[in-house]
Amino acid sequence: MEQPTEEQHRGEEGAVRPVSRHWSLALLAVSAALLLALVARVEFLVDDAFITLRYARNWVELGTPVFNAFELAPGGQPVEGFSNLLWTALLAALYWAGAPFPEFLGPLQLSLAIGVLILQLRFVLSELRLGKAGEFASVALIATSAPFVAWSTGGMETTLFTLLLTAYSLGLLRRDLESRPDLSRLALTAAAVSAVRVEGLLWVIGAALAVLVAELLLSGEGARALGRHRRRLQWVAAAVGAALAAQLLWRQGIFDQWLPNTVAAKTGGGAAVLGRGLRQVGSWALVCLTPLLALGLALPALRHGHPRARVAAGASLFVAAGFLAYNVLVGGDWMPFFRFLAPCTPALALLAAVGIDAVPRGLGAAVALGFTAAQPLPLFDVHLAPEPARSALRFRSFKGGYRSEAERVEVARQNEGNFTLLGKALAAKTRPGEVLAFGPIGSPGWFAPALDFVDRNGLVTPAVARREVASGGTAGHEKRVPHAWFLDHGSPAPNLLYAAWLPGAIREDQPEQMRKLKRYFRGQGQTSRPEERPLLEGTRLRLHPLETSALEGPKGPARDFSELTLILFERTDQDSARSFWGQ
Repeated sequence: MEQPTEEQHRGEEGAVRPVSRHWSLALLAVSAALLLALVARVEFLVDDAFITLRYARNWVELGTPVFNAFELAPGGQPVEGFSNLLWTALLAALYWAGAPFPEFLGPLQLSLAIGVLILQLRFVLSELRLGKAGEFASVALIATSAPFVAWSTGGMETTLFTLLLTAYSLGLLRRDLESRPDLSRLALTAAAVSAVRVEGLLWVIGAALAVLVAELLLSGEGARALGRHRRRLQWVAAAVGAALAAQLLWRQGIFDQWLPNTVAAKTGGGAAVLGRGLRQVGSWALVCLTPLLALGLALPALRHGHPRARVAAGASLFVAAGFLAYNVLVGGDWMPFFRFLAPCTPALALLAAVGIDAVPRGLGAAVALGFTAAQPLPLFDVHLAPEPARSALRFRSFKGGYRSEAERVEVARQNEGNFTLLGKALAAKTRPGEVLAFGPIGSPGWFAPALDFVDRNGLVTPAVARREVASGGTAGHEKRVPHAWFLDHGSPAPNLLYAAWLPGAIREDQPEQMRKLKRYFRGQGQTSRPEERPLLEGTRLRLHPLETSALEGPKGPARDFSELTLILFERTDQDSARSFWGQ
């Protein structure tokens, strides 16, 4: 495809030619419609999203962002069990304003995702002026990317992080950004990036380096291009420095820590973590087509005839490489559809769009349309890579063998329903001041607001977070402890060591049902695992039959049974435990 010269592109005065309003609106409408249709297919909420929701609610209702009320009691210490300060603060503000949660999470995330499309489209149309195939690809490849679609729902801060990082990166790539309002917006966006995730400062620095290196290598202007960035980076440094200082002082004043407790809970593991991260990157490349497309088009993109397009492609390539390195170093993530890699989708789409513009016109249009159609296939559990190749890169340590990402979404939906029902049952049948040892604390914690928790995964429990990495952990949860660990640990010591529910009514005054239940937990249930056997020496069962209809809210999980039994492992002395379990 013949490339336009700089003069043809910008005209005599150096200004970009106006773009058809109808074309830009059509691009936005088509890409937004694709995104909305695909999100409706994959919509889910992951349990961890409810952890942030509970922190946000307690921030409003208790005045401090804590997970447990006992953290504010005399002798207690608040724990920062979240890594997404800006997202938590935003949810707290919306909760204070009366937004209905968790229902409001879906519209909020979708609006942020559409914001990403708007940012990318405005930049491409105003700064690059690619051909129509490239312009279409720049947003259609975002809207149909399986990770981006999946994490335009899910309830996590991923969409906000993607929006802010995209706005910051594209702001740095703008050729003309000298006015005070523009510089202020860029600086505030950088400060927001530094606050949206605990490692946000690294992304502020990394994106700046990506743009500067691309300018130096690909703009043809050398040092003059770098000089153009000096003033904007001074503004960024001032805003980010102030934001970082405020975060540190706030964190130290409330939590008596310089970093969130989640940093300790999720770090460690050495070579095993790196290996898991590498396998996840390989799985991402096989399942999602965007990285392979971007890699195949990288060379023509970097050789594009227009310098600004070359710089944009180079910066996008470096940003994507930063995400790959980060994912490997932290060992990836257990959630569906590669959450840590989803935010690099706009960068990959921009790189691919420039490459599409650099190849012959007919080929570029075919590639843009073909990949737009093929990218969503994993959302429907359809794959070009055979299952043996995908399962060979299994990076999760979950039991039950390999499951596709679409199957993982279905598991997340099932868990949301099960844990929601458990949380509502706990709210109905536990007493204020009781403390439960549990792992998935999100949904139960949200729906049982008066119940306190100690966390097997250590996110809100420093005693677990400070342990050495245990064997048999999973991505992000290498320090997980068994429920029985809390028989001898925990501050405060939990009086409830495990919770579950079973369909049907089971009562303690029904000997045959009790014998079957005890047999189940001794041979098949939670306490059949060797690490959990000590529970049989320090607990007894507390049963609460409940009518399912009493637990259903307006959007409660539909069940095909009318009764269930909440089962609690309640702490007791050793003699009582042995008598109860028949040991």
